Amino acid sequence: MLKSIRFLPVLWVMLAVVPVMAADSLLDKMDALNKAGGVENQKKAIDLGLKAVKANPDSYEANWKLSRSYAYYTHTLQKHLVPGWEEDCKTYAKKGMQYAEKAMSLEPEKIDGHYFFAFNAGMYSYGVSIFGAITEGLKGKTQRNFEKVYQMNKNYEKGAVMVSLARFWHKLPWPLKDEKKALELYREYQQTPFYGKDPGCMVVMAELLADMGGKKREQEAKQILEQAMNDEDCGEYYLQIGREVLQDLD
Repeated sequence: MLKSIRFLPVLWVMLAVVPVMAADSLLDKMDALNKAGGVENQKKAIDLGLKAVKANPDSYEANWKLSRSYAYYTHTLQKHLVPGWEEDCKTYAKKGMQYAEKAMSLEPEKIDGHYFFAFNAGMYSYGVSIFGAITEGLKGKTQRNFEKVYQMNKNYEKGAVMVSLARFWHKLPWPLKDEKKALELYREYQQTPFYGKDPGCMVVMAELLADMGGKKREQEAKQILEQAMNDEDCGEYYLQIGREVLQDLD
């Protein structure tokens, strides 16, 4: 009888640890799927993330990684212009923001929740329009979280926060937009080892240069687009932007 009583605490500890171990295994699989990329892999990562959060609701890692999967999924839909992608951004990116907020509440000083909240907010704005996102109060939240990430580690996610902030300032409606600030951020990104490896980032930089105008900027925009649009990983969304920019420049 005494042995049985002593065994009970150990049993309870083991039962508590099992869900955590299961969640960790799911997170490892999510990492692999996110890295592999593609619409189906990102969708599978979301499904695994939901299971991981259910197994361990107060896991910072499970919540921010699920938010990441929602961000990657919606961005992949956009990149390949999958039919209905804008409506999916409204649905899935909103969920991504919710899990990022949970992550931030658990570990407010860690970078991941802040970045993927802002990333998902950006994707959500493609679904509801920039004006719609501003009306919902997302302009300030997006800016604060991107800027916090920039201050913590501007090279996070291969420098994507610099591009994200630049795009943020470029695409805001007048009088909120700040093309000069956007260009400063793109120039900073251009000096990193990450520049030239993501054709989508190059396309949006070229779009800003073309919008700002001037012979030198327009010539640089054309040169950047020539390189980016010949990259097989460019994606139809960015190719479409590139074609429109070139058409306007001709």
